[in-house]
Amino acid sequence: MASRYRAAYRAVRDDFRTLIDTEVIRPGMNAARMYYTACLVAPWALFFLGELGPAFKELEASIPAMRSNGNDYSARILQLVRGWFRAYVGDYEGARDDCLAAAANDAADGVPVPTLDAHEYRIYLVVCGAAETGLRNFARACELFEERDRLATQGPVSLDWYWRLIAEYETVNLWLAAADPARAEAHARLLLKLTLQTSERTFQALAWNALAEVQIMRGEPHAALESTECALAISNEYEIHLATWRVHATAARAHRMLGRVVEAASSRELSARASGRLLNTFTQSHLLRDLFAKRIAREERSSE
Repeated sequence: MASRYRAAYRAVRDDFRTLIDTEVIRPGMNAARMYYTACLVAPWALFFLGELGPAFKELEASIPAMRSNGNDYSARILQLVRGWFRAYVGDYEGARDDCLAAAANDAADGVPVPTLDAHEYRIYLVVCGAAETGLRNFARACELFEERDRLATQGPVSLDWYWRLIAEYETVNLWLAAADPARAEAHARLLLKLTLQTSERTFQALAWNALAEVQIMRGEPHAALESTECALAISNEYEIHLATWRVHATAARAHRMLGRVVEAASSRELSARASGRLLNTFTQSHLLRDLFAKRIAREERSSE
């Protein structure tokens, strides 16, 4: 998948920009739609390639640009995407703020009108649920994820299969944070089943890692190491920057439970090296750098 992310980023950076900047509008060419696609694909590809800082920089430029051009729909989608990125790096307040801003009602002649369509609303539920989990509002997060699942039974919306992976991943995180291994395991195994039906390697590795975290919670370090080995096998073949540092941190915890001091230290070092690469994509002054560093530190402390 990394090669596809790279190809996608090159396409929107070079090919799409050339088409958008040309003065010749070909029949059937929707320049506004192409511009939105470029503004969505570029940060998404960068984020999954481990270029977190540049991904945020893209969104911080494109969201106000969309709003200034009157393209509120695209601005809302990009804001929700930024919200999920923020939740990943540990900026849970910022993630919730992005959700609330995207869901805010517009007013026409004093009459409120709903902002989010069905596609946007399901993304909102996932991202807001992730934010509430990080803020340890577990009951509220559960409500949001259950509402998303209820709506999913009514029929798919655009990219529903992909956002379902993210929804299941965040639901696992909820039950891990709430120390509910039974529900965490159920969702981890469902996430693994879903990801193995796709070519999305990052979420395959995150699914194996989630299962390993459940197994550690259940006091099963040998099983946890088997799961992390499956995740690391993916890491050895593909670039899965969002997952690699977490997998090594989980492996360190499992080794520590087994009294394997040397192996635990080695896994912690590999985790620090992988997370440090992500952290260094932020400028020193970027507010999210400190928040992400704190999230990394929490993971490191749990593996000591």
